[in-house]
Amino acid sequence: MGKKIILLQLYFLILSLCCNSALEEKSCISETSQSAVYLEDYSLDENVALDFLSASPGKFWPDFKPDITQYYLTVPAEVSSIEIIARARESFFAEIGGRSISLKGEVEIVSLESDNPININLNNNYGEGKVYSIDVKKMSRLPIENYSFEEFNEQNQPFKWTMTGSGGVVSTNSFAHSGNYSASFASLTSTISGRELMSSAIEINPSKDLILSVWFFLEEVSGAVAERVSVSLKIYYFADKECTIKASTASSTMTKISLDEQGQWQRVFYERSSSQIPQDAVAIKVAIRACYEKDAGGTSKDKIFFDDVEVQQ
Repeated sequence: MGKKIILLQLYFLILSLCCNSALEEKSCISETSQSAVYLEDYSLDENVALDFLSASPGKFWPDFKPDITQYYLTVPAEVSSIEIIARARESFFAEIGGRSISLKGEVEIVSLESDNPININLNNNYGEGKVYSIDVKKMSRLPIENYSFEEFNEQNQPFKWTMTGSGGVVSTNSFAHSGNYSASFASLTSTISGRELMSSAIEINPSKDLILSVWFFLEEVSGAVAERVSVSLKIYYFADKECTIKASTASSTMTKISLDEQGQWQRVFYERSSSQIPQDAVAIKVAIRACYEKDAGGTSKDKIFFDDVEVQQ
């Protein structure tokens, strides 16, 4: 009987050990399996990145790529805020300056006075994140002599501006975008290259983007259309500050356009990236052009006024 009891005790001891071992093994397998599933789920979200990012006005440098987090943006001097559009998967969330922003492609307006550089903090559900930084640089206005045509001689011809081709130009107080005067051609030609008004020398940095702008006003005529007059801008490049030596690329010309409407001041832009500016250019002269369009009812007597010439870099 004693032997049977001892044998039974040994049996249950062995059975207990086997069961515990099996349970531990099963537990280990279960824990390993759970760990593997957790890591697999986590890896789907661990690559925190935006799918799309844009800003306006301006253009990013370098071009946007999800794995690039540092960007530079150049904007005109008068810009005080920019529009940001960002997109990413729904499980991510982002903020700028502590303020949540949409990641569904909606426009977010960001003030440059409070946020510059603009840091977009992107995070996932696991607390992992990435920061996209946009360093915004404002252009500077370059000095242009008599840019608003307020100074002129006894014949009302504006100082520091030169007329090429036939005809003349005068400063006039008929209309003005700023100050008291603007300028206007005495008459128009039928071709855009027929005559132009050229500025004095403007020093530039060829490694920076450039924006030329001029405000135009087409005198309103009842029954006429704005398309009856076209305008254009041209930039001449020089390899010396006195503008006596032409640069390797002598000039670039904006395609002529008509204003959107008559009787309203409209700002016309002509932009050149640094890659479009000859690298030996150290100065420029800018030229204002206008012509009438006969097919649209234009004549040489049509009056177009221009004011507030500006170059930014």
